[in-house]
Amino acid sequence: MSALTELQLIDLDRNELLNSAIPASFGELDALVDLSLVESSILGPLPDELFDASSLVRLGLQANSVDGPIPDAISQSESLVVLELEQNSITEDLPSDLPDSLQFFVVNNNEITGPIPDTLQDNVNLKVIAVGSNNINGTIPEYLGSLGNLETINLFDNEMTGQIPASLGNLQNLENLFLHFNEFTGEVPIQICALGLDQLTADCGPRGLVQCSCCTLCF
Repeated sequence: MSALTELQLIDLDRNELLNSAIPASFGELDALVDLSLVESSILGPLPDELFDASSLVRLGLQANSVDGPIPDAISQSESLVVLELEQNSITEDLPSDLPDSLQFFVVNNNEITGPIPDTLQDNVNLKVIAVGSNNINGTIPEYLGSLGNLETINLFDNEMTGQIPASLGNLQNLENLFLHFNEFTGEVPIQICALGLDQLTADCGPRGLVQCSCCTLCF
């Protein structure tokens, strides 16, 4: 692999013939910008060495059988902007240190546990946090309201509790907020309603856990 010094794109989407783990040698491709292996029967954990690829901007591994945790080595991927890992079997807690460059963090439909880490407040470039349909617990961190570039927050179908913080109303770029199928209680704050979100969901329907006067969809 190290001989392919100019290779910038690997796109093997929907290639069921792969049926293997991600080669650690991909990390030797210093010019690699985009690695896309969507729905390609990828197995096993993410190798630490993958994040040695110094130019990697996008990692797309949706709809595979990737398992194990997101490795701590991801923090050294200083160019990574897009991480798309939804519909896999990723386990354990969210990583405590994500690269500062990250803008799109998409890990819906996995088996991730634990709370949203406090260290995420350092990722001020984030535009999308999508951790829906996991086993995440704890409360919504107040600091999310200080991540001013956020456009989408997706927390649906987890085990989260507590009240919805009014600080989310500070997010002037926010367009979508998905909170349904959790154990949140209380009211959706008027500060959030004032944003006029395109999509705002909560358990304000038959589940009756949350009161919401501005939700676009209640569950």
